[in-house]
Amino acid sequence: MLYPVRGVSVIDTVGESYVSEKFGIPSRTYRDFAVLRGDPSDGLPGVRGIGTKTAATLLMRYGSIDGIIAAAETGTASGGGVAKVRRELDYLRRAL
Repeated sequence: MLYPVRGVSVIDTVGESYVSEKFGIPSRTYRDFAVLRGDPSDGLPGVRGIGTKTAATLLMRYGSIDGIIAAAETGTASGGGVAKVRRELDYLRRAL
């Protein structure tokens, strides 16, 4: 996929390696990543207090939003990111 960075004068080629290098996550998890950190262009508000780094850390630890939700619901996980997810489980379920 081509991603215009600056008009049409600078264009990045976006593929699996681009997503891995830029965000530190497998490309298959980008949808979950966008839901967690938010993406205004797609109308996703994100989980309050979760940015790029926390979203990537949670996805690398739990594999997907489903895994993160399961950990938050069972209480088996701790940490600030999981607590923020626990607070906004309704949003995450709707966003999927």
